[in-house]
Amino acid sequence: MTSTTRTTKPTELYDQLSAAISRERSGANASLTTAQVLMWNVGGNELVGLEAGCERAVFNCTDDGFAAAIPFDESGVHGDRAELLGRGEAITEGLASVEYEWVHPEYRSRVTDS
Repeated sequence: MTSTTRTTKPTELYDQLSAAISRERSGANASLTTAQVLMWNVGGNELVGLEAGCERAVFNCTDDGFAAAIPFDESGVHGDRAELLGRGEAITEGLASVEYEWVHPEYRSRVTDS
């Protein structure tokens, strides 16, 4: 899977993520949790979306050639507990296998049917 071109404004991403987290994780500090997820959306780590339930964020790690679902909360994104979704040619299939609560606009056509 190739790298995406960023066309969505950072404030739009923040608002969309925060709204999804607020809906799914009552009691969570949505602002802080959103900031933690977005801090990982840099360089070769591309945020693909939030898994249903908003307990894990899905990243396409383009520099290293793999995709993973990673737990997160107000204290951070917990890479040590990541689940590998796919490497190399299996990335596309791995990303498509996830049930998403929210998908980054740059990935919507790649991981959803609608």
